[in-house]
Amino acid sequence: MCAMKEIISKNVIFAISLLTALLFCVLWTHDHISGAELSSYFPDMGAEEMMSASDEREDLLPLDEGYSFELPWEWEEIKTSAFRLNLPDGAGDGNVTVTVTDEKGTELKESIPISEINEDSFTYFKTKGEVEPGILKFDVRSEGSRVLIYTRGVFDEEGVILYDGPQVKLTASSVPEKMLLGLIVLCFAGFAVLFLADRRRALSPEALFLFLYISFGLIFMLSYAPLAEPDSGNHFKRVLSITNGNPVGIASGDSQIGDDISWPGDWETDDNVNMTIYRSLRTFDFKMGENKPERLEFTNIALYSPFSYTAPVIGAFIARIFTDRLMVILFASRLSNLLITGLIMFLALRITPVGKRYILWIILLPMFMQQAVGVAPDSMLTALVTILLAMALRYRCTEESPGRWAMASLYGITFLLSQYKIVYLLFALMVFLIPAEKFGSRKRYVFHVCAMGGMTAAAALIWLKISSGILSTGYALADSQTEKMLTRPVEYMLAVFRTYATEGCSFVGQLLGSDLGSFAFKTNLTVLMILFSLFIAEVVMTRKSNGGGDVPRDRMIPLLLTCIMAATALLITTAEYIQWNDGINLILGIQGRYFLPFLFPLMTVICGDRKGTLAGNKMNGIYAHALILLCFVPQILLHYLYGTLD
Repeated sequence: MCAMKEIISKNVIFAISLLTALLFCVLWTHDHISGAELSSYFPDMGAEEMMSASDEREDLLPLDEGYSFELPWEWEEIKTSAFRLNLPDGAGDGNVTVTVTDEKGTELKESIPISEINEDSFTYFKTKGEVEPGILKFDVRSEGSRVLIYTRGVFDEEGVILYDGPQVKLTASSVPEKMLLGLIVLCFAGFAVLFLADRRRALSPEALFLFLYISFGLIFMLSYAPLAEPDSGNHFKRVLSITNGNPVGIASGDSQIGDDISWPGDWETDDNVNMTIYRSLRTFDFKMGENKPERLEFTNIALYSPFSYTAPVIGAFIARIFTDRLMVILFASRLSNLLITGLIMFLALRITPVGKRYILWIILLPMFMQQAVGVAPDSMLTALVTILLAMALRYRCTEESPGRWAMASLYGITFLLSQYKIVYLLFALMVFLIPAEKFGSRKRYVFHVCAMGGMTAAAALIWLKISSGILSTGYALADSQTEKMLTRPVEYMLAVFRTYATEGCSFVGQLLGSDLGSFAFKTNLTVLMILFSLFIAEVVMTRKSNGGGDVPRDRMIPLLLTCIMAATALLITTAEYIQWNDGINLILGIQGRYFLPFLFPLMTVICGDRKGTLAGNKMNGIYAHALILLCFVPQILLHYLYGTLD
């Protein structure tokens, strides 16, 4: 009976999870890729705006003798050509023919009966084939009944013609469905092989981490368009500014912080840069040295110290030694952030005596992976909090004492924590979990704690003073909001309670991955609920296997960590209240991703056992987490291939 139960727990549950996740990915991909397309409108506006615009010149030209024009095209294939056509005398006999010719002379032709013309919208011609990217020549003509084509003239504010031609929609071939489905099946086959190998010879947590982090890191790197995380545009500008030799940026006359940076003309210049994977590939030839720099601002991230960009700056700096291609520099920044974040998380996994699977849970969250493959400092903050707690637990729960390298690391980690957003500074207090006797003597303990605390606090205050002097004057509400908070503390605390009571579930959903990317698209709710249920089940099983989840006899661990997390959450809320709100009601601006650094301390608190140690070294459930993470991949990939998925 016990043997059968073990077989079921080890194999059948995994097989069911594998089949369910694979079925979701295949069906979801098939359902969404069938309607996805790469479309270009001429004029460059959405179909609804183009149909409803009334302040532009619109003409109707006859196609009896043909109508020829040229349009730029950036793809190697063309799937359909669509035009707005009109039948002034009603439907009749004959055909309309579209001929497409590229610069090499390749000709594509398609004819449809006049009776199939759609006067209410676009009429589609399946001019499918391979073409040379560049200028395409079109010839549209009718044979038989009279047919007219809509043209449109678009003007700027000064009356200069921006576009004068037909109303056209061109569509490129989409990603081959069979190829994408084949890649999905290949990924699942790889995890099945890993699972079978683990069953024959149990893999160490470190080996499992390396496989999962590297494989998912590469998958997510390729699935996300560059600069997909929130505020990504400004973060990358800041990275480039630091490599230009301006760690703080350069202030303008109106206190806006920015720098002169070579930037593609079709990229947004505000906080985010919304682009598809295809659009990013078209920018590959952009060279910074061959394009004049322009003034770009990134004031809203001035609170970040230049030290917090260490990981992406290393990659960008190395890349700029060899090339000035912007996309190569961006990719190097993302790769450097991924590798350095992974290295710190790997060291935390090796160092911690308990809770190793909690670290694996964290890296298997789509929100963490999004941050790790980006250029923002958020993933490094999570990694630093995790490794600091891992070191504190090691020196509290084992007989080992910190040596010189460990002490130097503690100084370095707490200093770096002070250089990120100051609201996370309290996590540095986790060093107090290390017993005084582990420092060799009470005197040495007092010295190191005072030196470490003084350095951390001084570094944080110095940078806060610097950054507060370069912040935008746009944060004019800060003084009035601070006054309201201090003079009406009861109302403020009620607002805090009301905010978390009302929006708490959405924060949890965002933390798990309900909203991903600067496009802020919603992921599948069913997958999200499975992931949440899996977390709850793992926590319950961990608590049950360790004496019902009793708080450890060493009450200092849950007490200190709980106080740190509660105080940090209040600081985050207060910072958002001062910066983004007017009045006291619900506090706006809080996002679930802000709480990712809380996960390792939180799991440590709620999964203790009665023996005075902490739980979490068993690897049960990790494969199920990995399979659910795979379910997010086709959603992310297809979204960033096409920009949107209805």
